[in-house]
Amino acid sequence: MVDPEIFTKYPSLKKMQGLNDEDIFESHDGRELTLLRYIYNHPDLDPKLRGSPSAILDEALCESDAKLAEKLEFLNKEGTVVVADNVVRPGAPEYRRYMQSNPRLSESWGLPSLIIPVGFEDELEISVVGA
Repeated sequence: MVDPEIFTKYPSLKKMQGLNDEDIFESHDGRELTLLRYIYNHPDLDPKLRGSPSAILDEALCESDAKLAEKLEFLNKEGTVVVADNVVRPGAPEYRRYMQSNPRLSESWGLPSLIIPVGFEDELEISVVGA
């Protein structure tokens, strides 16, 4: 699940993820995760592509979306990356505590960033599913 505005703020993320415009959609309440679970686990999908996609979450819904993603087994595939923006400003302390203490993750850390265009310091929370 991706907030399309994230690629305006961080255009290199789109390229790093190998995404096209049609790969990007916006979720306002997490319901799309149920559809993604069906698509990414469908038996007709190439087995190499089955599993969970990378996710970029906005601070407003990141904790609830992360918990829903975990419930739907998106956080089961080793190497899955979850990135949440604006975790310092306006902030998502509960999400950070949840991810940094989550036993499914091999690591979770803050990466300094800026809120564009105002230039406020912020952080991205980067979490990686581990073995």
